[in-house]
Amino acid sequence: MITANQASIRPVTSPATSPSNKYMYLFLGISFGTCYGIASLFMFFADFIVPITGELTLMHPLAIVALYSPSIAGLITCYVMGGTEALKGMFMKLVPRRQDLFWIPLIIGISIIFASTMHFGSLLFGIPVPELTYSVPEMIWLGILNLIKETGLIGGLFGWIGFLLPFLQGS
Repeated sequence: MITANQASIRPVTSPATSPSNKYMYLFLGISFGTCYGIASLFMFFADFIVPITGELTLMHPLAIVALYSPSIAGLITCYVMGGTEALKGMFMKLVPRRQDLFWIPLIIGISIIFASTMHFGSLLFGIPVPELTYSVPEMIWLGILNLIKETGLIGGLFGWIGFLLPFLQGS
């Protein structure tokens, strides 16, 4: 038993020097370096970069790379840590497990009930609603397109949630 007056058996080291933390630093470096690097280019060298690449909008390829930088960094770091097997494991998390399949129709059903309640409830209480001009396939296509354009939400999926959160939890 070690008391307060005895020396510890293990040497005291900083958690920052742990060899496993190099992957966290790699992830954070790629993620923040890419995002802030692109942002800095447009802030400090706008006169030079805008004529070459065009105005920065949310659908600009450099803006998409900047917003997806956590996912890009997470995938690169995951590959460096474990190779193709680690990437395969990360992508397999996107496939629902058999015991989770009952959630898919439940979530779709709740979404349909919510949309119907909002639309017909608004009509019931005299709140004007826009006319439905899209067919169901067009609505599905526009939903997928909006999901792709929502780079902020999806941009962190493989980075913050897929790599860093499990890494910090130690799993």
